[in-house]
Amino acid sequence: DNYLVEVRDSFSGVLNVKEGTVNIATDAARDNTAITELILPSTLRVIGRNAFFGCTGLQTLNLSVPGISIEASAFQNCSSLTEVKIGTDDAPSEGEVLSLSGLAGLGFVKPGSDSNQFLDQFMKRTDEVFMPQGLAIAIYDVAEAETDRVYSASVGNSAFNGCTSLSSVSFGKNVGVIGSGAFWGCSSLVSVDLSPITAHTPETPVNAVGATYYRHMDLANVFRDCTALKSVILPKNIQYLNGTFEG
Repeated sequence: DNYLVEVRDSFSGVLNVKEGTVNIATDAARDNTAITELILPSTLRVIGRNAFFGCTGLQTLNLSVPGISIEASAFQNCSSLTEVKIGTDDAPSEGEVLSLSGLAGLGFVKPGSDSNQFLDQFMKRTDEVFMPQGLAIAIYDVAEAETDRVYSASVGNSAFNGCTSLSSVSFGKNVGVIGSGAFWGCSSLVSVDLSPITAHTPETPVNAVGATYYRHMDLANVFRDCTALKSVILPKNIQYLNGTFEG
């Protein structure tokens, strides 16, 4: 149906994921060293945990898909990857869209006057997870959400950790979360421009499912051990960093 569950171990060359696919499953193509290029559909919303972990033949990657959630370690140790584009410029205004994704690889909620109705309608599970800030949030299924409500893109923890050939990363305005260690050990990365991104300020709380939490970005360990890094333009409104440039 609309999930890519697994890629054959024998598959090689260009992986063209069919239009209509919403989710690429956890470990779907893990350690497939013969995939050289990945073409993604506009319908894609989630790339699962470790989906392309260790795909050492993958060279370029265009993730300019609205509302995409790149889960933890999705492209970790893709050592031939040289260029990545993440997100689009179809960005909502500040406070319009909240991403519950990235650090936990979850879904998306639009807060506002109709928040409770939206949550009731689209919440599929109520499992609780904890972000590093120690705040509980609920899990949502982005596949069932209305497409015009899903805008914010996210990069999960260690998503590109150990991509040692990665020299170019570009971001669209709609990237809402960059998880801990996302580009840790990308030792060929020289410059990064995060200026299209707006780091929403933590002073504005959002209430959902009886919990109050804050959306903010601290770029925890994001460029740790990027030993070639010379230039970084930080996101708008960012207020603090957490181990971002260690090493």
